[in-house]
Amino acid sequence: MRVIFLDFDGVVNTPATWGRHVIGDGRSALDPDKVGMVACLCERMDAYVVISSAWRHDRTLTMLRDMLTARGFVNAWAKVIGVTPNRTGERGDEIVAWLQEHPDVDEFVVLDDNDDMRGVHDRFVKTDWHVGISRADVDAAAVHLARSRRIAIRNCAIIGRQTTTPQKRTARHDKRESLKKVRQVRTRQ
Repeated sequence: MRVIFLDFDGVVNTPATWGRHVIGDGRSALDPDKVGMVACLCERMDAYVVISSAWRHDRTLTMLRDMLTARGFVNAWAKVIGVTPNRTGERGDEIVAWLQEHPDVDEFVVLDDNDDMRGVHDRFVKTDWHVGISRADVDAAAVHLARSRRIAIRNCAIIGRQTTTPQKRTARHDKRESLKKVRQVRTRQ
């Protein structure tokens, strides 16, 4: 199983939506573009979300799922599987505690704007709290999630560019080999 540990403030809640946790129509003030990036990362990498945000202290898991769903994470009820435990200390310690209780996690990444990540710093993607999650952050998170199984990320919208398929690599290799042979013939003449 692959898991994304998700902070809200500075990741999917940006200064443009800061302090407005609920809009007049009852929907959360999370940035729908940023929520969409996380949802896409989940779907493309077959990953699940665990909320590590301080928002988990005064909201239930149901409320957090509803907030994400209202801002475009249509599969939040299936993909958001829990919250980290409430402990004193660093957020990294809380993530480690969650991981110890869930040994079925193969790969994980932490999306957060704070670097209190003792024990998980090597899987941490630091976002800019002014901007929230960016395409570069999504790319870095995808790399962390693909580590153990060497997932081929082809034509993936979250990466923002197409990667080379095996067929294209073979065609390029064949073309290079042909050019080498032509150069060898020319040098002999």
